[in-house]
Amino acid sequence: MDYLLTALWTGLETIAFNFICRAIFRLTPPAKRSVIALTLLWIFSQIYLHLGLLAPIKLTMTVVSHLVVSCVLYKGKWYLHLLASMLWLIIGGIVDTISLYGFSALLNLSASQLVWKKWLYAMVVSIGKLVTLFLSWLFYRFWRYKRFQSTQRKWLLLSLLFPFASVMILYAVFLNYQDAADVSAPVVLFCGILAIANVGVAYFTEEMEKNAQREKEIILMHQQMEIQATHIQALEKGYQAQRTATHEFRSQLQTILGLLVQDKPNDAQIYVQDILGHQTLRIFPVNSHHSLIDALLNQKYQIAREHNIDIRFEINDLSSLSLDMNKMLVLLSNLLDNAIEGCCRVKEQRVLVCRLILEEDALQISVKNSSLPLTIVENAIPTSKEPKAEHGFGLPRIQYIVKQFRGTCVFDFQNGWFIFAAEIPVE
Repeated sequence: MDYLLTALWTGLETIAFNFICRAIFRLTPPAKRSVIALTLLWIFSQIYLHLGLLAPIKLTMTVVSHLVVSCVLYKGKWYLHLLASMLWLIIGGIVDTISLYGFSALLNLSASQLVWKKWLYAMVVSIGKLVTLFLSWLFYRFWRYKRFQSTQRKWLLLSLLFPFASVMILYAVFLNYQDAADVSAPVVLFCGILAIANVGVAYFTEEMEKNAQREKEIILMHQQMEIQATHIQALEKGYQAQRTATHEFRSQLQTILGLLVQDKPNDAQIYVQDILGHQTLRIFPVNSHHSLIDALLNQKYQIAREHNIDIRFEINDLSSLSLDMNKMLVLLSNLLDNAIEGCCRVKEQRVLVCRLILEEDALQISVKNSSLPLTIVENAIPTSKEPKAEHGFGLPRIQYIVKQFRGTCVFDFQNGWFIFAAEIPVE
């Protein structure tokens, strides 16, 4: 009977741990792989729980085994796997402690005396495991992975210190106060306060995430304003150039008309040939049939040519593109600015290739540019500009916008080329 109950409790804990992981990590593993990994975790837990090991060794094996399963099933940074294990331990530990000492206080027993009442102890522990499972499900239901994706690592690690200390305190309570009959009520009160404090830490982490999101939105808004101001300046220059060209055109027509009125067709022909020889035709290299995108890309084309960059575009008809243009312009502006900046660091063979292809269900974006060797660390490129706190936002902002579009993106450096590719779903 004891083995059956332990197997049941361990199974409930394993399911609860899976809920915690699914709340934190972005990608859910295939169902078959999840079942296999969680079953192996459950079997391994059964083995070491019945080996008669010392409590510290059991706790260590519990943490290590769950960390391993988390790393196998879910992709994420190491501190997120540690976060999942700590949250699972603190939820289960607080619920188990409150259950054990709460019923002990109600029955005026010590925790060890309650343990000896087999049927009562089995009921108490079963209720605790069910409550742990329910709380883990609530965490999965209302606290999604997005809460932890923008929080800076150092703050997230600092926020883990308190749950870790809570686990150690609960462990000490179990070891030192099981035989004391008069501490059940204080232990329950203490664990309640500990639970509230951990909820406060979780709320603090959520607020950090919200602040990080607000900061990104503010930066995005500022860049949208900068792009709009740049477009206004470009339109102003184009308007002035158009007025100058119109004035010159009217003067030329009047001159030609005067020569024809004076019956000097040969002079008029020579004059027209001279105009054609000195006339510079302004031909816009990009024509996607989307005025906003064309304005941005033609502007970046002129900037690239001024820096002796061989820039090439491969674009189809984007007139039906229905994405948020403010965000799309920021995305393309950052991509091309980064590419131009990368090319400018290269002394020879400055090449930039931009590809925008709108298909039925997705917009394909790729940018390839000449570049000096780059180091990619944790899906990011550390900035070399000073001060570092004021730079290095271009690529993260690109990734952030692609994520807002529910798209995916990858980038890499190969043989002197920096390559970025993204796929954004469209209706």
